[in-house]
Amino acid sequence: MGRLLKLLRIIFFYTVFLFLSTIVVVTALQSWPEDAKVLLTFVTPAFLVWLNEKRRAGRTKQSDRRNKTQGSRRSPAPSKLPISESLRKNEPVPPSAGFGTTGKDRVAPATGAELYAHNREPDTSSKRHHGHPKPDHASINRDTREVRPEPTDLGTLQKREIFPATARRRHHQGWVPPGQSVSVRGRDIGGMVYIGTPPLLNTCGFRDKCRAYIDPSLPVARSGDDLDGDGMPYWPGYSDISPRCRVTYLDWLAGGRADAAYNPGYMFLYFYGLERRFFVEDPPEEEKRQIREEVQRLAQLYAENRSVQRYLGEFLEIAKIATTGIDDFAPVYQSSGWELPLSVKVAIGTRLSKGERLDADWVLSWFLCHPERSLRTPATRCRDEFLALFRLRFE
Repeated sequence: MGRLLKLLRIIFFYTVFLFLSTIVVVTALQSWPEDAKVLLTFVTPAFLVWLNEKRRAGRTKQSDRRNKTQGSRRSPAPSKLPISESLRKNEPVPPSAGFGTTGKDRVAPATGAELYAHNREPDTSSKRHHGHPKPDHASINRDTREVRPEPTDLGTLQKREIFPATARRRHHQGWVPPGQSVSVRGRDIGGMVYIGTPPLLNTCGFRDKCRAYIDPSLPVARSGDDLDGDGMPYWPGYSDISPRCRVTYLDWLAGGRADAAYNPGYMFLYFYGLERRFFVEDPPEEEKRQIREEVQRLAQLYAENRSVQRYLGEFLEIAKIATTGIDDFAPVYQSSGWELPLSVKVAIGTRLSKGERLDADWVLSWFLCHPERSLRTPATRCRDEFLALFRLRFE
């Protein structure tokens, strides 16, 4: 019935707006082209109807929200306070138990349970239409500050004895070095990952969290079956992906990080931590070497993915420059990127800045890695012979 009324309302308003737009076109827009007048006549009413329905839907949502708010105010949830043994036995609470009494009339401060019981009793002197008494908040706060009732619940006492505050387990926070492991959600995760509360990357505007941190407090699904990464964004972050993706990522890590059947997004989530550790925290040289070898292994694992080859290749290039001297660079004769490799740029640029001549190998490296290179069929089929002939002719 509601859909029928909505359809009738749309038809009615469209007819009215069509009539008005026709009058405007006929009287005021006679000099306009015919196509423009026809378009204005039929499109304008549709736009006005859409705008009217949108405003109507907004008013309806606002009214529903207001009704829910008023309903929640009329029926507040009772406070959850501990119930003493006297209330369990239905014993009456003495009227002089600290409720508004002063001086000699005051016998003893009331416990939290007695305050709760007194608050729940109907006040016959109150004439509020809801029937609930108006509590004396000042007296209640003063009395509860003077005495803190000991818990009478057996379960609470047992928790205090068995699980003291000093024995609470603390989660690992920060980088897990190579060779070590940590347990996350029942899975043994090896080293070279970040575990704990992710730090904020900035303090203004959109406060983005570090993507590489595995936060153990976040929920995960029961099973990780999203190998295709349907719930993974292009720039994944552990705190932002779904619980189903989180447990899939943990399974990939616990399984050795060697299954290329998983979406490359999970690999990138792991790679972000390696990248952060290498450049931001500047670990020892031995650990840098391990990180480079791990990134090289990941690049070979996803050798068919162009995005993986691009981003991991750029990391390896910059890591090579950061850890290796310029004189130790070797010419590169193959590149699939859209520009020269960074190592080739730095090596050639350094030699030119020193006034040194380029030998045949570096010129050949520049040519074969250039994105605008063009090789004929013999040069690609007989690669070794082509390189040898180039060196002879260059000399």
